[in-house]
Amino acid sequence: MVDSLVTAVRLERRHFVLDVAFEVASGQTLAVVGPSGAGKSTLLRLLAGLERPDTGRISLDESVWVDIAGGRFLAPERREVGLVFQDAALFPHLTAAGNVAFPLEAAGVGRRQRRAQAASLLERVGALPLAEARPGALSGGERQRVAIARALARDPRVLLLDEPLSAIDDAGRGALLDVLREALIGRIGVLVTHRLEDARALGSAGTVVLRDGRLAD
Repeated sequence: MVDSLVTAVRLERRHFVLDVAFEVASGQTLAVVGPSGAGKSTLLRLLAGLERPDTGRISLDESVWVDIAGGRFLAPERREVGLVFQDAALFPHLTAAGNVAFPLEAAGVGRRQRRAQAASLLERVGALPLAEARPGALSGGERQRVAIARALARDPRVLLLDEPLSAIDDAGRGALLDVLREALIGRIGVLVTHRLEDARALGSAGTVVLRDGRLAD
């Protein structure tokens, strides 16, 4: 049996309703495109456990992350997820290496191993020279590179990408696309983006449009 992420949730806000259902198999990435305000980032926050739906269910293989009717809601740190935020959301008081090492520290990985893994991941995304810099000294593209490295730190089964290349210049885009393609091999991915080029490049499970809180092929 192929592992898969199965999602069917509904979230209601005063002026907005998100009502989506989809399935993504292991080794596949679903690309979600749509206008601003359509609910793309909210969808990723639901998958990561940073938002709680009003109704519905989310499961990864045999692990149930959310079952509102059954009273189950798995905390974010217990989900096998790496999330790249659109604005990077790095900890301002930590260096780039410290940001990448943070989830490893939370998982109980020893200091020497944390440092080695953080350096390896920063090198992978082309950001090793930035290891001792703090986020305030980094450009938007540099922060995104560090955010991608941090999302990969705990070797997640599901990788959630919120406009991961929006601040990357054209010169660096191709190389980082290759990094993301490699990172998504064997994982489940959900990418949200405004760029159809990125959706075509990474969306191995196809591309869907999110408009007014609903998905369409």
